[in-house]
Formats: sequence, structure tokens, C-alpha cells
Amino acid sequence: MKTYPANVLAEQYELEPATKESFFEYIIDSNVNGQNSQMTKLFNQMDLNDKSMFIDYLRFGSEWLSDDVKVDILSTLLISKL
Repeated sequence: MKTYPANVLAEQYELEPATKESFFEYIIDSNVNGQNSQMTKLFNQMDLNDKSMFIDYLRFGSEWLSDDVKVDILSTLLISKL
């Protein structure tokens, strides 16, 4: 599967603004809305560097999310790799 930088994906999905952070929020919103397969697909479309940045964003840049939601997102993404 070809991967892309998150800001390029944000443009492709017509997110406003078309930034990495907007794409990261789109991934998180997918989980919050119960769209785990969509969340996994979006995550897998990102290049390796932005996957790492997303995990850091989830850990340090999303204080509004509960730890339970963060764990759910990370565990869903890890299980999808098994």
C-alpha cells in the first residue's frame, strides 16, 4: 500500500485546514464515532513518520481525550496489525 504525508491526505479528504493536525483529528473522530475500520484505514494511509507523529499527538497533544479513549485508539490500531 502506498502511503502519504498526513497533510497530503488532509487535502485529499478536503479537510479544512489541510494540515497534519486536521488529519490526526479526523482519525480520532473516526474512533469516537465508532468507525474503527475507517480509523485503521486512515492510519494505514499515512507514511511512517506521520504515524509516529500521530502517536505523539495522541499522547501529548490531545488533552481533551480521556486516557480510555487514547488506549482504545492505540489498541485498535495495534490489533489491526496482528
